[in-house]
Amino acid sequence: MAVLKRVWQRAVRGERTDPWFCLPVGVSMLLDAVVSLACQPGAYWVDPSRVSEGNATWGCLLARGPAVFILGFLLYAAVVMGLLLLVSGAPQKLLGAFVLLAHSYGAASWPHVALGDAAAWWVLMGLFLVEAAAFAAYWHLRGRRMGRRGT
Repeated sequence: MAVLKRVWQRAVRGERTDPWFCLPVGVSMLLDAVVSLACQPGAYWVDPSRVSEGNATWGCLLARGPAVFILGFLLYAAVVMGLLLLVSGAPQKLLGAFVLLAHSYGAASWPHVALGDAAAWWVLMGLFLVEAAAFAAYWHLRGRRMGRRGT
């Protein structure tokens, strides 16, 4: 409740946050989670302890099963989005850029592990295209909020 009170007080004082910045950050987080789950080896789906994951935290959750991983990811995403909505200006952009780049790297590291080189290239281009579209949507929506079109 204290967090909601703080957000409300900031809104009343007219402090500007950039809620649309959550869009590209959230998309990169979601892509990383989906790719991490989709690229698990066949043995994982029979025995989750056969997980293949470079991140120790996600590996621990994946080893407990896909449902635990998804729930853990949703909790993590809610916390990150909440933090992004609490801060504004440069701290928001710094936190968001860090999370976006970390998850972009995480998602981009999988295709070379799970696929051949030719297929990995196409998957990477698809990931980058989705993230670029999320950024384009962010800039468009942010521009509309600030009274400018598409800036």
